[in-house]
Amino acid sequence: LLQTVELLKAVLDPSNHQRHEMALQQLEQYRLTVPDFNCYLTMVLSKGHEYGDDLRRIAGLKLKNNLKDVGGLDANMIAFIRTEIIAVLQDPNREIRRTGAIAITGLLSLIQMENWPDLLPSIIHLLDSGQKPLMDGALCALELLSEDHTEKLCENDPAMTALIPKLLTLFTHESEIFRQLAVHCLNQYLFPMPQPMITNMANFIEGLLVLHMDTNAEVRKRVCQALVMLVEVRAEYLLPRL
Repeated sequence: LLQTVELLKAVLDPSNHQRHEMALQQLEQYRLTVPDFNCYLTMVLSKGHEYGDDLRRIAGLKLKNNLKDVGGLDANMIAFIRTEIIAVLQDPNREIRRTGAIAITGLLSLIQMENWPDLLPSIIHLLDSGQKPLMDGALCALELLSEDHTEKLCENDPAMTALIPKLLTLFTHESEIFRQLAVHCLNQYLFPMPQPMITNMANFIEGLLVLHMDTNAEVRKRVCQALVMLVEVRAEYLLPRL
């Protein structure tokens, strides 16, 4: 672990080009030859507070880049990484929470939703916490998951049945970022249109009609995107309100 930390420090320091390049090469060598190297990166990201947020963030980005092939990871290692990167969504620093979300998205590229059954329930639990940092971590993850793994999420009907109403409640949240991300996440489900989205369509449209005059320009932009997508795929839902 300490060797990994020292190499990451060298990567962060561009003042010594030779040392920087050697550290990058050594990290790549570890990736290829040390079976549990990704667990070390995970530990730095999730528990390495004493090393500083910049080093934790680069550890998370290296982890995400390394998660292109889980062939060298056994089930216990994957389970460890899953648990730790979910916990990162609760970090006090938003950049670290977002790095955790990036790592989650990277890992889900390689495994099926059924092999990560607690992913969406854990994220929903954070949304239910009422604590802004935890809710923000959940939304950081949902933003990327909804963009990159829409189909996988839509296949999990029970989780989506719970998730979509949670996101709709955020349409009236005091945080502009929360309102924006809630609309953005739900927009990703308009083309695949899972049954839970259809079930909640009336509330979704009512929420959009309220938010179209939101004080935040980015929220209004997301609302416009939603309305345009609805015209394309399910105009019949809008006709009664025109």
